[in-house]
Amino acid sequence: MRHIKYFTIGLILWLLVFNSLGQSQAYITNCIEEININSYRAHFDSLRTLPHHSRKVMPGNCQSDDHDACRDYIFRSFKQYLGNENVYLHHFEKKEFMGLANVIGVKKGSNPNAGIWVISAHYDSNNSYELHPNNSNVSPGANDNGTGLAAILEIARVLSNIETEATVIFAAWDFEEIFFNGFPSGSNTWLTKYIKRKKETEWNILAKNGKINKHDIRGNINFDMFGNPQLLNDNEEPVLWVCYAVKRHVEFSNNYATTVNKHTPQIEAISHGPLSLSDHKTFAARKIPAILILEANFQHDQFYHTYSDHVENAENIDFDFAMNVCRGGLAFLMKQILANEDKVISNKKERPTFIK
Repeated sequence: MRHIKYFTIGLILWLLVFNSLGQSQAYITNCIEEININSYRAHFDSLRTLPHHSRKVMPGNCQSDDHDACRDYIFRSFKQYLGNENVYLHHFEKKEFMGLANVIGVKKGSNPNAGIWVISAHYDSNNSYELHPNNSNVSPGANDNGTGLAAILEIARVLSNIETEATVIFAAWDFEEIFFNGFPSGSNTWLTKYIKRKKETEWNILAKNGKINKHDIRGNINFDMFGNPQLLNDNEEPVLWVCYAVKRHVEFSNNYATTVNKHTPQIEAISHGPLSLSDHKTFAARKIPAILILEANFQHDQFYHTYSDHVENAENIDFDFAMNVCRGGLAFLMKQILANEDKVISNKKERPTFIK
């Protein structure tokens, strides 16, 4: 009789856990489906990605109108979703390049012990592979990196009224396209200034340039260029690369790919291997788990770093793919930062409208 009793108790506990997991999965599914083509493009179409636009960083005292307008749109969007008091501009200069700024938004978590996640994308562009002299000063950067920017804005929108245990920092990096001393300028300048090894995280002023204890950062997910995948799998599904910068983060990369494949079966995420040509390197080099989200075989993308990387180029952006990449990223992040889905559901409010 005793073994029957223990079996019954075990079965009840298993059913409770199974039911809880089922509710959690259903909730995450409902949340990621709030991201759709229209909501994704509502952001994308405001990021200065038309054929005549350029967000390329140039030497001088200030940057282009397109560069600054894109920065200001991100700033306004973060303030709408996260609150005016939780967003700041981190101004910096790099040699002869001035008028630069990272846009930082903070979504406060309920439990400091749950740490901080950094969700990022760069907003400057590049046309280093453009061969036509008439286009030498035009760099629309629709895929690189309008796709990544729209993703972090959408994730911020959906999370804006969800209670989370962990804190999330949304970062739009400036001046990623030129490396100084082995690192992209914007993210490396921010990390050097605000991330400390021993100093306690200044939780009370975190959203106002507060310093962060490095060990409180649980991970960095960096979205960079995923509009035009150059590889399909055997089922004709587009392939996404999940890349790490150092080998110690292989498991992080594998787990991310697994989660994306579970929640967005329309695409295939592959833990591709080492690649350090973006802002995730800034974190990985400091032993902070970091991954890069990137279209497969990006080096074969004929529009990469050219004038033709603009939104009116019909061959350039697969918005279905980009939307699903964004959904997969949100699914993974929610698994890391949610404390109690039942509590979250009861506190859920109407989503903010989009800024035009």
